Amino acid sequence: MAEDVFFEYTGENRFHEGVTLNSFKGEYSLAQAQAGNDGKIYKKWGYPQKHGEMAPIEKSLPWQIKLGAKDNAIEMLRGFIKALQGTEESEQKAEEDEIPF
Repeated sequence: MAEDVFFEYTGENRFHEGVTLNSFKGEYSLAQAQAGNDGKIYKKWGYPQKHGEMAPIEKSLPWQIKLGAKDNAIEMLRGFIKALQGTEESEQKAEEDEIPF
């Protein structure tokens, strides 16, 4: 993957926010991002807390969800897709059960 892949949120989105799929040293992650007026994609950064403490660390890190190596990332994303598809089927069945005849 040569460049990050960016998907902008649909609907009212005047700040052009979305999610980007990032690859760094063979590890994949999803990160919150925003499309700038210059066409570049900017990740959102923050200062997470130190482990076991309330104070933030000194270095900022991108807000991201690590997916792991390519094979692991694909498997995780497939699992999320399967879960979402199951949710649609459950919602359709619940709507059908509500029909009184």
